[in-house]
Amino acid sequence: MHPYFDLLRDRLLCGGVAPRHVARYLTELTEHFHDLMAEERRAGRDCETSERSALSRLGDADYLANTMIARKEFQSWSRRAPWAVFFLGPLVALVGINLVNLLLILRPVGSLGAGPAGVPMFVPSWYHSFFAAITGFDLFLLPLVIGGAISCLAIRQRTKSLWPLVGLVVVAVFCGTQYFRLGWSPIPNGVESVGVSWGFVLHDHITFGMGIRMLLNLGLTAAPLLLWRSSHSHRMILVMKQ
Repeated sequence: MHPYFDLLRDRLLCGGVAPRHVARYLTELTEHFHDLMAEERRAGRDCETSERSALSRLGDADYLANTMIARKEFQSWSRRAPWAVFFLGPLVALVGINLVNLLLILRPVGSLGAGPAGVPMFVPSWYHSFFAAITGFDLFLLPLVIGGAISCLAIRQRTKSLWPLVGLVVVAVFCGTQYFRLGWSPIPNGVESVGVSWGFVLHDHITFGMGIRMLLNLGLTAAPLLLWRSSHSHRMILVMKQ
């Protein structure tokens, strides 16, 4: 694609226009550009002259971008309500997924995890592996999935605000300080307690291991976003020089 359209796409996305509207707008402009090029070629001009003339007739990139950016109905939700997209949305997703997983690990324990105090509840022989798989997903994969989605969305929509980083911090803290408890009884396949908590909850504390997990979660999910921002700035400088 011509650098003109790369620059226009970037300005539209940075201006908050939703990617689907950007794609449709650029498709229409590209088709119009090719029509203008064809007219110039039929007039006997060479390819380079035809391209310059077609771009001139198409209009200034700033004007075309500002025309779309001014239309509020074309704004993405990440521009209208970044707090909801990058903070509230990931937090709701984390809570919902954890609730589902907690129900999954409680279901094999007695009757929905219920039992008289001090009386072991019996689980199938495969329960330990099942518990390890569910909790391993919550502790190690879930932050990468949710954090990766935040970074990808911020990159796709050229979000420059601090909200994506706020969302990544929330994910890192929520998953990094989480821990699960599984208390086995002396009786084979007997479970005395199953639970989940977080280091920042009252009466709990954040351990050194939790701190390491938080830093790893944040580093692994924020690195692609920060690297993209650095390379993108460099690339757009090169495009503007062309």
